[in-house]
Amino acid sequence: MITTLAVKNYVLIDELTIEFSDGLNVFTGETGAGKSIIVDAAGFLVGEKMPSSIVRDGAQSCTITGIFTLPSASDAVRLLLERGYTHETNSSDEEVVVRRELDSSGRTRCYINDKPSTVAFLKELGGRLIDIHGQHEHQMLLDPAFQREFLDGYASAGRELKSYRAAHSRVADITSRLASLDLDIKEKARLIDLYEYQIKDIDSANLAAGDEERIAEILPQMKNAGRLKEAAATIKGIIDSDEGSISSSLARLSRELTKSAELGAPFASDLTALDTMSAALAGINESVTDFLDRAASFDESKVDELISKLDKIDRLKKKYGATIEEILAFRRVASERLDALKTGEETKTDLENELAAETNKIKTAASALSKRRKSAAGQLVGKVSSELNDLGLVKAEFSILVERDEISPAQWTSYGADRIEFMFSANSGERLRPLKDIISGGEMSRFMLALKTVGAGSSGFSPIMIFDEIDAGLSGPSGQIVGAKLRSLSLSGQTIAITHLAQIAAFAARHFFVEKYESAGRTVTRVRRLSVEEIRPEIARMLSGRKVTDTALRHADELIRQAKSVAPPK
Repeated sequence: MITTLAVKNYVLIDELTIEFSDGLNVFTGETGAGKSIIVDAAGFLVGEKMPSSIVRDGAQSCTITGIFTLPSASDAVRLLLERGYTHETNSSDEEVVVRRELDSSGRTRCYINDKPSTVAFLKELGGRLIDIHGQHEHQMLLDPAFQREFLDGYASAGRELKSYRAAHSRVADITSRLASLDLDIKEKARLIDLYEYQIKDIDSANLAAGDEERIAEILPQMKNAGRLKEAAATIKGIIDSDEGSISSSLARLSRELTKSAELGAPFASDLTALDTMSAALAGINESVTDFLDRAASFDESKVDELISKLDKIDRLKKKYGATIEEILAFRRVASERLDALKTGEETKTDLENELAAETNKIKTAASALSKRRKSAAGQLVGKVSSELNDLGLVKAEFSILVERDEISPAQWTSYGADRIEFMFSANSGERLRPLKDIISGGEMSRFMLALKTVGAGSSGFSPIMIFDEIDAGLSGPSGQIVGAKLRSLSLSGQTIAITHLAQIAAFAARHFFVEKYESAGRTVTRVRRLSVEEIRPEIARMLSGRKVTDTALRHADELIRQAKSVAPPK
């Protein structure tokens, strides 16, 4: 769970700290108060891109900090262990601090447990920390690719998918090699020239993994080698020259203080401080000596050579890959293709026989994947249908279409041979149609919530779920059903919801109020945790508008009473 979110100089926020609870955390407030800013801040924290305009006017930078308490066995903690951001403990929970900064020029910095990180890794980690659901995810739900990925995640089809993709890769490779045999002589010559040029271009840089980091570390030292060696030699001379050095002076002083201590001198108590100074001085001397040993091999004439190599690396990255590892991988592929074109050892018959064998393998792998999907689809349909019934869509019908594409195995995608689509009907007697063609806004909110509820705890779902606009298109009665389901969902993982419906807010374990106000001529957004006494009038405001009436207060009391008495849905 996320225990704390601290925000500084972000949009209309000067500085605020939100302390979350487990269970259902709800944010309410008037339209335009900035409720969604909280969701955006959480998204920025876990790697989403934001413009520099989010930095508050007049500030140099903004900072978002999240403190998470995670099970030690969670995917997120395992990933952090692998990358060295934390270490093994005997505790069942691990505290993880994620901090991200953005300055007014658009430059961003990321830290995990105070260690520098990258946005790419933050995104990888973020997928294991927080699942943010908003209007964008509404649209994702309509995408067959999302539907396929959801089904595969629910089905735990990773092993079957891996086997299929291995077979698919082999079929694609053989098909490509067969096609290359049919190239005309000129095209073969062109490709040979291209691959030879690419290989020579990469080889000219004499690349090795870690070159960029090594050069970045040593180049500044080599540029200033003369002055650095002179300074280091001077420092070493001051520390341990034969006469008048700090080392000899400290040693003499230590002897005198020791003698004085034996005589009972009151000032001899500073001997410990002197020992600390001597140890620190020895450490400096060791570092300087180590530098001088390394600096002996420095060759300032190679500075231009190193700069030139960095320039070559930058040029190659633009052409062949974003990292040295990707460039070297590109070279290996180019070399393999060049060998295939030059050797001419592969005959068309050999490749056709190999393709036939691999086609049988991909058919077997595709059938295993399809079987896994169809079995899981039946289970998923049953569970989602039950959730939809709980959410008030009692006449809705849901099914998952899993059917084989009637095309050649060579044309199958890397995701399998199946066409997968969620089918839906909101009313009994109506035929099932693709979800994207028929579902309404209110139905879509509840459908996504049903999926999230079924998926909670299964592969691919994060322990923290954030819902923005989950109440889109919902009326009051439907909102009460969704509120009960959100509370049920929060029992298996911390849940955060932004809502304008009192019927949902009444189910909150912790209720936050977002408001805008003016301070010293500037607009400021702040977030307050509502006390038990404050929740009632806020629920009433959501029901009646700006003016809270006695009727609205009585209605608020009834909603709160009902929320406390309603048993969580199954």
